[in-house]
Amino acid sequence: MDVYDELILYYLLFTINSTLTIRPTNAYNAMNDRMKSYSFFQMSHCSAASRISEEQQHQLRDFFFFFYLYAHPVNEDTLYACSFREQRLVHTKSNISLEQYFSAFHDHYSEHCDQYRDDLIINPDDIQASKHLTLELLRILEGKSSPLHMPSEEGLEAVVELINNVDLMLQLYEDNPSALFEIMRDFLVEDHSTLYRDHCFTTLLQNYVCYILHFKFDEIHTLVDYFSSTPTWCGIIINKMFTDTIFIQRIMRLKQIDINTYPNVIAHFGEEARSIYLS
Repeated sequence: MDVYDELILYYLLFTINSTLTIRPTNAYNAMNDRMKSYSFFQMSHCSAASRISEEQQHQLRDFFFFFYLYAHPVNEDTLYACSFREQRLVHTKSNISLEQYFSAFHDHYSEHCDQYRDDLIINPDDIQASKHLTLELLRILEGKSSPLHMPSEEGLEAVVELINNVDLMLQLYEDNPSALFEIMRDFLVEDHSTLYRDHCFTTLLQNYVCYILHFKFDEIHTLVDYFSSTPTWCGIIINKMFTDTIFIQRIMRLKQIDINTYPNVIAHFGEEARSIYLS
């Protein structure tokens, strides 16, 4: 590992530790913040999703880790510097595990605090506390911790239950796709918007994109057909899926899907979606 490799891992350490940072949002960073937090949340879930194959779990894990870094954002070298070895994140070039490196990094400064007293503003106990937080965040990224859960509130019980239990969403869809779409419809019927309600609905739609359309993109026809009698609601759902994040854009690129072969979907595109996918 050379000096540049160490700089990459130092920046990766900063990226992980900024996961819980709340920043003022603007038009530039709103989507990135949404994708990074969503990817972090899903990395605690996808390895525990038993209704998808192990290969699909790995594909989703790599997909979410890519976006977790991409949306921070990091430079290209950092984006591709690490990979999974089973359920461990490692620096690909050296095969050093991130857990090993980050532990050694914090221990070094904790044990040699006197040498860096002019540069450090925290004591050894604080450094060790920081190490434990970093390693816990890393465990979530590696899928080694319990899945994270979103809190429910009145009127959101069905949506949040599916968000917190991916297997339940997949089983519901496998047994009866209309049952999932009814939950989406019921949310739109209530028409009582708050920031948290909108966040939950966006999360459910992106779960539909990442866990269902990712592997069977043609299932989008089933959604459009279900909402054919309510084109306004269909437009809301389609445009949120295609413009709230760029997950579906990357899926289409990876799968070499031409959106022009889906005229029933394009028919519901708003101005923003058209400018992204049809220009």
